[in-house]
Amino acid sequence: MVSRRRGVTPLVLGAVALVALIGLLLLPGMRVATPVPLGSELVTEVGKGEYALYTSPGFRWGEVECEGTLPDGSELRVRPDMTQQGLLLPRRWSSSGSFEQTTAGTIHVVCTVDGAVADGAVGEFTVGPYVGFLHIVGYVVLGAAGVVLVLVGAFRARS
Repeated sequence: MVSRRRGVTPLVLGAVALVALIGLLLLPGMRVATPVPLGSELVTEVGKGEYALYTSPGFRWGEVECEGTLPDGSELRVRPDMTQQGLLLPRRWSSSGSFEQTTAGTIHVVCTVDGAVADGAVGEFTVGPYVGFLHIVGYVVLGAAGVVLVLVGAFRARS
C-alpha cells in the first residue's frame, strides 16, 4: 500500500506558481537600461519586441518628450499608452510612452522636459520592458493562485 501525504499536490503546484512568478519578474527582459539624466543621450541594445520609456516620478503625463533613432536608422515613434504601468522594482519609475522594436540592435534616445522633478533634482530616464495593465493582472493572479495553493496544501498536510 502506497502512503500518500494529503496536500502535497496543491503545495507543489503553489510552489511552482510562486517560483514561476519570481522567474518572470527576474527575467533579463524585465530589466531596465542604465538610467541617464534627462537631456542626455541613452544608447542601449534592445531585442525585438515592445519597450517602454520610463522617467523619474514627479512628471505629469505628456510633460516628458523623447526622440531618437532605431537600429535601422528610422525615427523612434513614441506611443502614448494609458494602460501602460510604471515599474516598482528595483526602483520606482513612471511610464512615459512605449514603442515597438522590429529588429534587434542599438537605439539612441534623448528625453527632455521643461522644469525639474518635484524635489528640485534633475530627473532621469531609461528604456525597459513594456508592462501593461493586463501584465499586472496576470502577475497578481499567478501570485494569488500560488499563495492559495500553498495554504491549501499546508492545511491539508496538517490535518
